[in-house]
Amino acid sequence: MSNSFNGRIARAIRSMRFNFGMEMGLYPKRTEGDLILMYHNVFPHSMPGLNPRNIGQREFGEQMAYLKKRYDVVSLREMCEVQSRSRRIAITFDDGLLNNLRYAVPTLEEHGICGTLFVCSSYLRGRSILWPEHLALTGFRTRKSLEFEGVVYSHHRGNRYISDSGKRLTQVLMEQPISRIEAFLDAVEKKTGYKPSDDLNHEYRWRVMRGEELRILTESSSVEIASHGISHSNFNLLSDDEALEEMKDSKDYLESASGQKVSSIAYPFGLYSRRTLDLAEQCGYTRQFAVDFQHDEDATDPRIRNRMGLYNDRSLIEQSHLINKRFHSE
Repeated sequence: MSNSFNGRIARAIRSMRFNFGMEMGLYPKRTEGDLILMYHNVFPHSMPGLNPRNIGQREFGEQMAYLKKRYDVVSLREMCEVQSRSRRIAITFDDGLLNNLRYAVPTLEEHGICGTLFVCSSYLRGRSILWPEHLALTGFRTRKSLEFEGVVYSHHRGNRYISDSGKRLTQVLMEQPISRIEAFLDAVEKKTGYKPSDDLNHEYRWRVMRGEELRILTESSSVEIASHGISHSNFNLLSDDEALEEMKDSKDYLESASGQKVSSIAYPFGLYSRRTLDLAEQCGYTRQFAVDFQHDEDATDPRIRNRMGLYNDRSLIEQSHLINKRFHSE
């Protein structure tokens, strides 16, 4: 039998066991430990056709209820500061878009969960939309091919732009300084005639939270605010001075806007260097977060922790299966 057929059979069996509440039998060797989950956007309804970084509010609530039932769901601060011999999960969000305030936080409150929001301070540079959202919305609305540095990238399913050689435009842009990315997207707006920031009926999909909205967030006991840099830059491309400026300015902005002390930072795309960790420590960040460790030394460095990203390219059952596997010893 083919691997794809075997995979479908395995998923069907998992689905049946989950539906009957018998899924924990799939993980007989359960282990203790901590797991930090990373989300991005919560929409009124999931929109997998826009990008894989969103989840519907109902689905998000179902997942929070499931995690509360199966695990000890704690704040990120508690996980980092209090040792425990249990199976703990912490909830985080990256980017700090408006939908976090409108749809994620009420759901967290409903389930008595404290989440950490890693917020981009893009308003410091006069930007209300981060470049990954800008690119995804452009594809979603126009479906037009784009050209960058003489290479044409055709629009594909999921609003991916791919060249004839198979390179993804997102991956190429990740290796560019933010000034170059923003200049490119400004030119794209002129070429396509579409400006995402004018799409006010759906601003929750793209807009970063303003200072006054961050202040509203702090009224909730279900929120801790943390830094995600300023413009969703690749920290590996920044000089020491640029990285220090980005970290310090973001920290100052978020603390001023929210009234909370900001002690945590998560790196956009999970990209950082060993030197980045030293610089963040100099700026007063006592907790740093990756997606996947970038260096062998990170696994034993108490300053940084891994996170697991969840995306809508998998069903809720498959997402829950991946979470459960993290607490299972083969």
